[in-house]
Amino acid sequence: NSNIFISDSFGNLRYEGDFNHFFSVLNLSGHYFDPRVIYDPLDNRFILVVLSGNTPSNSTVVVAFSETSNPNGVWWSYTFPGNPLDDDSWFDFPKIGVSTTELYVSGNLYHKDDGFNQSVIYQIEKKNGYHGEELNWIRWDNIRDSNDKTDFNLVPISHGFKNSIE
Repeated sequence: NSNIFISDSFGNLRYEGDFNHFFSVLNLSGHYFDPRVIYDPLDNRFILVVLSGNTPSNSTVVVAFSETSNPNGVWWSYTFPGNPLDDDSWFDFPKIGVSTTELYVSGNLYHKDDGFNQSVIYQIEKKNGYHGEELNWIRWDNIRDSNDKTDFNLVPISHGFKNSIE
């Protein structure tokens, strides 16, 4: 939950380090947790999502894109607000999925007393992330189910290796 290991296809360890070192360029307070990694078969790249901080004042969603298909190479890192509604909530339990052009990061927002607030989704265009450029993204909140109830623990699903959702 606090380290990253990269191995080759034969299982040989190629990188080992903690998230504080891996993301040192971001100057966050640390306490990284809940890492998620996905391989994007359409762009032949890796995407890593990890959370930092567990209070409304320091909660951050960290997203990193590999520049190439080699996870030992350059990674471009970005941060997103862990309290995106500015309502004393913090982001937890991330889930990720990819489509042809976008990354989806969902998570639950909790009030500082740890009571559930709501789920949110970050919809992020992948292309610029793979090149270290400014990201285009939107946030979805106030997501309701068919009974007009607040949804909990949404899971974005990628669409297979041969096809992808536009």
